[in-house]
Amino acid sequence: PFSSELAKQIIRTELTEKCEDDTCAADPTIVDALVEGIGEVVAAASVGQVYKAVLPGYGNVAVKVQRPGIRGLVERDASMLRSLAAWVESIPAIPNSGKGKEKSKTNKRLIQTEVASAVEEFMSRIFEELDYRKEAENAATFRELYGLQSGRTDAVVVPEILKEYCTEHVLVMEWIDGEKLTTNVRDYNGGERDASTVAENLALIKLAIDSTLGQLLVTGVLHADPHAGNLLKVYRNGNGDNGSKRETANDKASSSGSNVQLGYLD
Repeated sequence: PFSSELAKQIIRTELTEKCEDDTCAADPTIVDALVEGIGEVVAAASVGQVYKAVLPGYGNVAVKVQRPGIRGLVERDASMLRSLAAWVESIPAIPNSGKGKEKSKTNKRLIQTEVASAVEEFMSRIFEELDYRKEAENAATFRELYGLQSGRTDAVVVPEILKEYCTEHVLVMEWIDGEKLTTNVRDYNGGERDASTVAENLALIKLAIDSTLGQLLVTGVLHADPHAGNLLKVYRNGNGDNGSKRETANDKASSSGSNVQLGYLD
């Protein structure tokens, strides 16, 4: 992990010094307030770390900061994989001991798979993930297709992406409060199994399955990382705007719906 102080430097640099074109329009004063609200890491992954902060005029937000130097590490890994792929493709086939036609069918390479091409495709996707602007675009598209405001029967709560605060190395989105669906039901009511909680969670799990099938079979746009940490039970109506000062489309769409909904995090 890298320090919160370094994360603050990265955020300030990305949102002020590097914002010299129309790709972002962050107010330096708001950026300063945002940076000051950065605390300890709330989540971490191989590519970045996530912090909770308050964006003036908006409310609670999640700020994802890319690990410094990660691109260089990925480039070195890519170089090694390319070398390994080239070596694998250069291994000659085992000579055929047969004669005549059988011998003429001998393959020139032991591995017929285009390993180098597969590596290039894989690494191109990895490098795409290193640009948070691409992630912001994909997340916004996912929200448009599957968020509560979409009107779908399998709609879910998806955080709003604040594109004006997103750069290659920083991603800012609406903060969503919720509980993991994997939380043991015995943790409720003093350790006793709560039948209503079980039913509630199972209904959300079914919704997650329906939503995933819809993503796969209907639109073809999928959430590629639906692990337990990214699927939440979200209480929308009971908390008003779920920690955000500004009412989002998710809140408006859920104003007359169930108190509990499924949340998909990025």
